[in-house]
Amino acid sequence: FFVLKMASEACCGAGPPVEADYKERGTYEKLRARNSEFRAYISGSVKPSKRVNCIILVYDIFGWNKKNRNVFKVADYLADNGFFVVMPDFYRGEPWSLDRFPPKEAKDKKDFGEWWGKKCDLKTTDADIKQAVIPFIRRFSKGVKMASIGLLGFCWGGLMCFGCAGLDKAFTYSAIGTIHGARLTPEMAEKIRCPAMVLPSKDDPGYEEIKKVLDKKKFGKHCVYHNFKGEIHGFCAARGDWKNKDTKSAVDKALNMTIKFFGKMEDYE
Repeated sequence: FFVLKMASEACCGAGPPVEADYKERGTYEKLRARNSEFRAYISGSVKPSKRVNCIILVYDIFGWNKKNRNVFKVADYLADNGFFVVMPDFYRGEPWSLDRFPPKEAKDKKDFGEWWGKKCDLKTTDADIKQAVIPFIRRFSKGVKMASIGLLGFCWGGLMCFGCAGLDKAFTYSAIGTIHGARLTPEMAEKIRCPAMVLPSKDDPGYEEIKKVLDKKKFGKHCVYHNFKGEIHGFCAARGDWKNKDTKSAVDKALNMTIKFFGKMEDYE
């Protein structure tokens, strides 16, 4: 029951992913953390002597699969707008089956709980980022002024962004962002030590209580909020039908807000 609650009613009730026809334009790298290998999708380039802002993109509950192509569209779009984007496959090629989501039968719920514990845990996600992703970024950008590292997540990924941003006092991200993030709470916001962007859909709890917490922090003036009241949970990722005019307009607005927010990371530090 707890695991299903963490997956959020909005996520479970938003329906299956919308199949999108998109061929990613980036490359793949093999990384290693927690004694196992996993791949990361890389979009964008690092040029000598050029300042680059990096975004670690944390996908939604569906991970990488043949239907969930919008996350690759987002990665490439951000790269087209000047960011170096790294999207790790935290699930290591084993996302939860689309045919069994949301889990309804007792066995499916049990299996989902076990899968969640192995693949979706905050500390293991944080370990993948700290042990492999950030060292890769630093190696890749050697000799370049890689000034800032931000986290951006959808659904489960938003939950991970909030959690990771408050987990380790020895490391502070330049900024974090969530688009229809799952299960974000004021208690989690209390631990965040960098500016945050919070963009819920109509199905998600509003940002108001989180804003009250972040407004009290020294970086509060840099935080960004918007309720996408006309869109379902997942509109900017797996559940979004970008062929729909209204949804595409909302996606464009969310991504433009994202570009503007993360583009100012240098000012937040």
